[in-house]
Amino acid sequence: MGFGLLFIGYFLEFLLGMNQLGVFTYVIGYMVMIVALSRLRLYCRAFSYAQYSAIPLLLLAVYRTFVGLTELFDWSFSFVTPILTHIVDIADIELKTLFHILLTVALVNICNRTGVKKNSVVAIRNILIFGLYAVTYNVYAFSSGKVATLFGILLLLQLLSVICNLLLLGSCYMRICPAGEENMDKPKKPSRFAFVNEMRDKYQKSEDKAIREDRAYRQQRYDEQVQRFRAQHPTTSTHPKHERPKTRAQQRAEVQAAREAARRRRDL
Repeated sequence: MGFGLLFIGYFLEFLLGMNQLGVFTYVIGYMVMIVALSRLRLYCRAFSYAQYSAIPLLLLAVYRTFVGLTELFDWSFSFVTPILTHIVDIADIELKTLFHILLTVALVNICNRTGVKKNSVVAIRNILIFGLYAVTYNVYAFSSGKVATLFGILLLLQLLSVICNLLLLGSCYMRICPAGEENMDKPKKPSRFAFVNEMRDKYQKSEDKAIREDRAYRQQRYDEQVQRFRAQHPTTSTHPKHERPKTRAQQRAEVQAAREAARRRRDL
Protein backbone atom coordinates (compact mmCIF):
# COMPACT_ATOMS: atom_id res chain seq x y z
CA MET A 1 0.00 0.00 0.00
CA GLY A 2 2.87 2.38 0.68
CA PHE A 3 3.14 2.80 4.45
CA GLY A 4 6.06 0.37 4.65
CA LEU A 5 8.09 2.33 2.09
CA LEU A 6 7.11 5.59 3.75
CA PHE A 7 8.39 4.23 7.07
CA ILE A 8 11.72 3.24 5.48
CA GLY A 9 12.18 6.59 3.73
CA TYR A 10 11.28 8.54 6.84
CA PHE A 11 13.72 6.44 8.86
CA LEU A 12 16.55 7.07 6.37
CA GLU A 13 16.04 10.82 6.20
CA PHE A 14 14.93 11.87 9.65
CA LEU A 15 16.55 9.33 11.98
CA LEU A 16 19.75 8.25 10.24
CA GLY A 17 20.10 11.80 8.98
CA MET A 18 20.70 13.02 12.51
CA ASN A 19 24.32 11.83 12.41
CA GLN A 20 27.18 12.51 9.99
CA LEU A 21 26.70 9.24 8.12
CA GLY A 22 23.24 10.48 7.18
CA VAL A 23 24.90 12.25 4.27
CA PHE A 24 24.56 8.98 2.35
CA THR A 25 20.83 8.63 3.06
CA TYR A 26 19.39 12.12 2.44
CA VAL A 27 18.60 11.66 -1.24
CA ILE A 28 17.68 7.98 -0.94
CA GLY A 29 15.26 8.73 1.90
CA TYR A 30 13.31 11.33 -0.07
CA MET A 31 13.26 9.20 -3.21
CA VAL A 32 11.75 6.31 -1.25
CA MET A 33 9.19 8.61 0.41
CA ILE A 34 8.15 10.09 -2.94
CA VAL A 35 7.57 6.60 -4.35
CA ALA A 36 5.61 5.63 -1.22
CA LEU A 37 3.42 8.74 -1.41
CA SER A 38 2.75 8.09 -5.10
CA ARG A 39 1.28 4.73 -4.07
CA LEU A 40 -0.67 6.09 -1.13
CA ARG A 41 -2.32 8.80 -3.21
CA LEU A 42 -4.17 6.05 -5.09
CA TYR A 43 -6.11 5.45 -1.86
CA CYS A 44 -6.28 9.05 -0.62
CA ARG A 45 -5.72 12.05 -2.87
CA ALA A 46 -4.41 14.15 0.03
CA PHE A 47 -1.11 12.24 -0.12
CA SER A 48 -0.40 13.82 -3.51
CA TYR A 49 0.13 17.22 -1.84
CA ALA A 50 2.65 15.70 0.56
CA GLN A 51 4.37 14.09 -2.43
CA TYR A 52 4.66 17.42 -4.25
CA SER A 53 6.10 19.10 -1.16
CA ALA A 54 8.79 16.39 -0.92
CA ILE A 55 10.18 17.19 -4.40
CA PRO A 56 11.87 20.51 -3.43
CA LEU A 57 13.14 18.79 -0.28
CA LEU A 58 14.79 16.21 -2.53
CA LEU A 59 16.58 19.01 -4.40
CA LEU A 60 17.76 20.54 -1.13
CA ALA A 61 18.89 17.09 -0.02
CA VAL A 62 21.28 16.99 -2.99
CA TYR A 63 22.97 20.19 -1.81
CA ARG A 64 22.96 18.96 1.81
CA THR A 65 24.76 15.83 0.60
CA PHE A 66 27.62 17.92 -0.81
CA VAL A 67 27.76 19.90 2.43
CA GLY A 68 27.97 16.69 4.42
CA LEU A 69 30.73 15.33 2.16
CA THR A 70 32.66 18.57 2.70
CA GLU A 71 32.43 18.21 6.47
CA LEU A 72 33.04 14.45 6.52
CA PHE A 73 35.96 14.14 4.10
CA ASP A 74 37.22 17.75 4.05
CA TRP A 75 36.45 17.97 0.35
CA SER A 76 35.96 21.31 -1.39
CA PHE A 77 33.12 22.26 -3.74
CA SER A 78 33.04 25.76 -5.25
CA PHE A 79 29.25 26.10 -4.95
CA VAL A 80 29.17 25.16 -1.24
CA THR A 81 29.42 28.43 0.68
CA PRO A 82 28.49 29.33 4.29
CA ILE A 83 25.85 31.84 3.20
CA LEU A 84 24.18 29.44 0.77
CA THR A 85 24.33 26.64 3.35
CA HIS A 86 22.59 28.86 5.91
CA ILE A 87 19.87 29.75 3.40
CA VAL A 88 19.39 26.08 2.49
CA ASP A 89 19.13 25.11 6.17
CA ILE A 90 16.38 27.67 6.78
CA ALA A 91 14.52 26.69 3.60
CA ASP A 92 14.88 23.03 4.54
CA ILE A 93 13.24 23.38 7.95
CA GLU A 94 10.40 25.49 6.53
CA LEU A 95 9.71 23.01 3.73
CA LYS A 96 9.92 20.12 6.19
CA THR A 97 7.27 21.85 8.30
CA LEU A 98 5.03 22.16 5.24
CA PHE A 99 5.68 18.50 4.36
CA HIS A 100 4.72 17.32 7.84
CA ILE A 101 1.56 19.44 7.84
CA LEU A 102 0.42 18.01 4.49
CA LEU A 103 1.38 14.49 5.57
CA THR A 104 -0.61 14.91 8.79
CA VAL A 105 -3.68 16.06 6.85
CA ALA A 106 -3.44 12.99 4.61
CA LEU A 107 -2.92 10.61 7.54
CA VAL A 108 -5.88 12.06 9.44
CA ASN A 109 -8.00 11.72 6.31
CA ILE A 110 -7.22 8.09 5.60
CA CYS A 111 -7.29 7.08 9.29
CA ASN A 112 -10.76 8.55 9.73
CA ARG A 113 -12.00 6.91 6.53
CA THR A 114 -10.73 3.48 7.57
CA GLY A 115 -11.95 3.70 11.17
CA VAL A 116 -8.48 3.98 12.77
CA LYS A 117 -9.36 7.23 14.52
CA LYS A 118 -6.82 6.77 17.30
CA ASN A 119 -4.02 7.22 14.75
CA SER A 120 -5.57 10.45 13.50
CA VAL A 121 -5.37 11.88 17.03
CA VAL A 122 -1.76 10.72 17.29
CA ALA A 123 -0.97 12.41 13.95
CA ILE A 124 -2.28 15.74 15.25
CA ARG A 125 -0.20 15.35 18.42
CA ASN A 126 2.89 14.61 16.34
CA ILE A 127 2.52 17.69 14.16
CA LEU A 128 2.32 19.82 17.30
CA ILE A 129 5.60 18.31 18.51
CA PHE A 130 7.24 18.94 15.14
CA GLY A 131 5.88 22.49 15.13
CA LEU A 132 7.51 23.11 18.50
CA TYR A 133 10.75 21.69 17.11
CA ALA A 134 10.55 23.97 14.03
CA VAL A 135 9.96 27.06 16.17
CA THR A 136 12.88 26.14 18.43
CA TYR A 137 15.09 25.59 15.38
CA ASN A 138 14.26 29.03 13.98
CA VAL A 139 14.97 30.67 17.33
CA TYR A 140 18.29 28.86 17.56
CA ALA A 141 19.24 29.61 13.93
CA PHE A 142 18.59 33.36 14.20
CA SER A 143 19.96 33.84 17.72
CA SER A 144 23.16 35.86 17.95
CA GLY A 145 24.70 33.59 20.58
CA LYS A 146 24.31 29.84 20.23
CA VAL A 147 23.01 28.69 23.61
CA ALA A 148 24.06 25.14 24.50
CA THR A 149 20.87 24.56 26.50
CA LEU A 150 18.70 25.57 23.54
CA PHE A 151 20.66 23.22 21.28
CA GLY A 152 20.07 20.33 23.68
CA ILE A 153 16.33 21.05 23.76
CA LEU A 154 16.37 21.19 19.96
CA LEU A 155 17.92 17.72 19.70
CA LEU A 156 15.45 16.24 22.19
CA LEU A 157 12.46 17.68 20.32
CA GLN A 158 13.83 16.43 17.01
CA LEU A 159 14.40 12.92 18.34
CA LEU A 160 10.96 12.85 20.03
CA SER A 161 9.23 14.01 16.85
CA VAL A 162 11.01 11.45 14.67
CA ILE A 163 10.29 8.53 17.02
CA CYS A 164 6.61 9.49 17.37
CA ASN A 165 6.16 9.72 13.61
CA LEU A 166 7.92 6.41 13.01
CA LEU A 167 5.64 4.73 15.54
CA LEU A 168 2.61 6.28 13.83
CA LEU A 169 3.69 5.11 10.38
CA GLY A 170 4.37 1.64 11.77
CA SER A 171 0.90 1.55 13.30
CA CYS A 172 -0.67 2.64 9.99
CA TYR A 173 1.28 -0.10 8.21
CA MET A 174 -0.12 -2.73 10.58
CA ARG A 175 -3.71 -1.47 10.81
CA ILE A 176 -4.55 -0.09 7.34
CA CYS A 177 -4.59 -2.25 4.23
CA PRO A 178 -6.51 -2.34 0.92
CA ALA A 179 -9.83 -4.15 0.71
CA GLY A 180 -9.43 -7.84 0.08
CA GLU A 181 -5.99 -8.01 1.69
CA GLU A 182 -7.01 -8.34 5.30
CA ASN A 183 -5.02 -10.97 7.18
CA MET A 184 -6.40 -10.30 10.62
CA ASP A 185 -8.62 -13.37 10.62
CA LYS A 186 -5.85 -15.77 9.60
CA PRO A 187 -4.35 -17.67 12.51
CA LYS A 188 -0.76 -16.75 13.28
CA LYS A 189 1.88 -19.39 13.64
CA PRO A 190 2.72 -19.79 17.34
CA SER A 191 6.16 -18.63 18.35
CA ARG A 192 8.69 -20.87 20.02
CA PHE A 193 8.97 -18.32 22.81
CA ALA A 194 6.23 -18.33 25.42
CA PHE A 195 6.51 -14.61 26.22
CA VAL A 196 5.94 -13.72 22.55
CA ASN A 197 2.73 -15.78 22.46
CA GLU A 198 1.63 -14.16 25.72
CA MET A 199 2.23 -10.68 24.33
CA ARG A 200 0.28 -11.56 21.18
CA ASP A 201 -2.64 -12.85 23.23
CA LYS A 202 -2.74 -9.71 25.37
CA TYR A 203 -2.60 -7.47 22.31
CA GLN A 204 -5.32 -9.46 20.54
CA LYS A 205 -7.58 -9.32 23.60
CA SER A 206 -7.12 -5.56 23.94
CA GLU A 207 -7.78 -5.06 20.23
CA ASP A 208 -10.92 -7.24 20.33
CA LYS A 209 -12.15 -5.29 23.34
CA ALA A 210 -11.60 -1.98 21.54
CA ILE A 211 -13.47 -3.28 18.49
CA ARG A 212 -16.42 -4.46 20.61
CA GLU A 213 -16.58 -1.15 22.47
CA ASP A 214 -16.45 0.80 19.20
CA ARG A 215 -19.23 -1.29 17.66
CA ALA A 216 -21.36 -0.91 20.79
CA TYR A 217 -20.83 2.86 20.79
CA ARG A 218 -21.77 3.13 17.09
CA GLN A 219 -24.86 0.96 17.62
CA GLN A 220 -25.91 3.06 20.61
CA ARG A 221 -25.59 6.29 18.61
CA TYR A 222 -27.55 4.75 15.74
CA ASP A 223 -30.35 3.62 18.07
CA GLU A 224 -30.52 7.07 19.72
CA GLN A 225 -30.76 8.80 16.32
CA VAL A 226 -33.53 6.46 15.19
CA GLN A 227 -35.47 6.97 18.45
CA ARG A 228 -35.22 10.78 18.17
CA PHE A 229 -36.39 10.69 14.56
CA ARG A 230 -39.32 8.40 15.34
CA ALA A 231 -40.34 10.67 18.20
CA GLN A 232 -40.37 13.65 15.83
CA HIS A 233 -41.93 11.74 12.92
CA PRO A 234 -44.23 9.07 14.37
CA THR A 235 -45.72 8.22 10.96
CA THR A 236 -42.32 7.28 9.47
CA SER A 237 -40.50 4.16 10.59
CA THR A 238 -37.00 5.01 9.47
CA HIS A 239 -34.99 7.98 8.32
CA PRO A 240 -33.17 7.60 4.99
CA LYS A 241 -30.17 9.49 6.37
CA HIS A 242 -29.93 7.36 9.50
CA GLU A 243 -27.99 4.50 8.05
CA ARG A 244 -26.22 1.94 10.11
CA PRO A 245 -22.55 2.68 10.83
CA LYS A 246 -20.26 1.35 8.16
CA THR A 247 -18.26 -1.69 9.03
CA ARG A 248 -14.51 -1.90 8.52
CA ALA A 249 -15.09 -4.13 5.50
CA GLN A 250 -17.36 -1.50 3.92
CA GLN A 251 -14.82 1.23 4.64
CA ARG A 252 -12.04 -0.81 3.07
CA ALA A 253 -14.28 -1.48 0.06
CA GLU A 254 -14.69 2.29 -0.40
CA VAL A 255 -10.91 2.70 -0.29
CA GLN A 256 -10.52 -0.07 -2.87
CA ALA A 257 -13.10 1.57 -5.12
CA ALA A 258 -11.30 4.90 -4.82
CA ARG A 259 -8.03 3.22 -5.75
CA GLU A 260 -9.53 1.60 -8.83
CA ALA A 261 -11.11 4.91 -9.88
CA ALA A 262 -7.76 6.66 -9.50
CA ARG A 263 -6.08 3.99 -11.61
CA ARG A 264 -8.69 4.35 -14.33
CA ARG A 265 -8.19 8.14 -14.34
CA ARG A 266 -4.45 7.61 -14.58
CA ASP A 267 -4.79 5.21 -17.52
CA LEU A 268 -6.94 7.63 -19.50
